[in-house]
Amino acid sequence: MTKTHIAMPVALVLLPYHYGRHAPEPLIPMALGPRAILASSALLSGLKDLGVVPAVTEISGVDDPSASESAGQSGVDVEGLFPGDQMSRMFVQNVALGREVRKARGRGSFVLALNGACTAALGMVAGVSEPSGEVGMIWLDAHDDAMTPNESVSGLLEGMPVAMIAGRCWQAYCARMEGFHPIPEDRILTIGLHERYESRVPRSNLPGSRVSPAEIAALGFEAAIDQALQSLAQRCSRVYVHFDVDVLDPSVARVSRYMAEGGLTMDQLVHLFGRIADLFKVEAMDVASFDPSIQPEAAETIGQAIVAAVKAFCGPKAAR
Repeated sequence: MTKTHIAMPVALVLLPYHYGRHAPEPLIPMALGPRAILASSALLSGLKDLGVVPAVTEISGVDDPSASESAGQSGVDVEGLFPGDQMSRMFVQNVALGREVRKARGRGSFVLALNGACTAALGMVAGVSEPSGEVGMIWLDAHDDAMTPNESVSGLLEGMPVAMIAGRCWQAYCARMEGFHPIPEDRILTIGLHERYESRVPRSNLPGSRVSPAEIAALGFEAAIDQALQSLAQRCSRVYVHFDVDVLDPSVARVSRYMAEGGLTMDQLVHLFGRIADLFKVEAMDVASFDPSIQPEAAETIGQAIVAAVKAFCGPKAAR
């Protein structure tokens, strides 16, 4: 069997933060996810088999705003960011991520980011989006992550990144991130959405289109995926892919405490990556929300999935 050789350079960026912090505390184990995935033999050996030796950059030292970014002493007409504040920390971390993504793309590399949190998608978008809105987004997740402050009872920012990327909320906050431009809603596709919240009224007005259990039940997985991707391809030819690992079914691997029955199998995920590559040029992909404290060996499964994505997105069949 002929091995696939990837000629395109791959830049691997780590942002090991969750809720704006990286310390290995019990409440933020997802901050440990990026390093656990990077250490998996499946990822390293799989990339080596593809002929890929990625350039690895870990973003660190961005736990708080710098002096130039900070508001300093509070007072009248305060400007800038506030040390110790979660949203300030997320801001500077996403600015740093966006900068690394742009630098890597400027070198002609495919960007693969291992992120602790889904809010790191803001930095990914800052690295790939354009004022023209020509780049779309494919969001793989058990949850919609499209809450707005008016809908959220917790105020949890981790439940809002899709709404923020679509320009539905926190517009001024996002606009301050260098390179960030909202992605038009008709260029956003969410796949997964199999989590069910008994305490929350279902929301039908989500940004963009979706492939949820309802569409899969009606059409079958492959047909539902193909219909949604073909529709998105009519509006954009380039995309950024967000892979929240809880889109996987728990039978595949236990990647976090937020998983739900009805997720994707590995075969379905590999098929999805292949169809994305057939129809789009993938500008970058990030992998988020792995909690290695649940099932450490799940890092190997995630590594296999990442290798399949790199093979599809950077291989000879990838759309250009």
